Amino acid sequence: MRKVELGWMLFDDVKECFTQVRARRGGGTRKVDAAKEWTKKELLFFPNGKNFHGNIFEFDVDLKQGYSTKI
Repeated sequence: MRKVELGWMLFDDVKECFTQVRARRGGGTRKVDAAKEWTKKELLFFPNGKNFHGNIFEFDVDLKQGYSTKI
């Protein structure tokens, strides 16, 4: 198991940058004990494939370390 802390960033088309999604809107940060063999989808903020902002298939999804390095 690995300890992972996740936060969700959503691209703001008006500001043309990523902004953090706050907990009251389905985001916030989460601390997860993740098995080494878990995939990205198993770590995301989309229980049952949906959340406050829509269906997971409506988003381009990726994991990054900080703001830049893709995982």
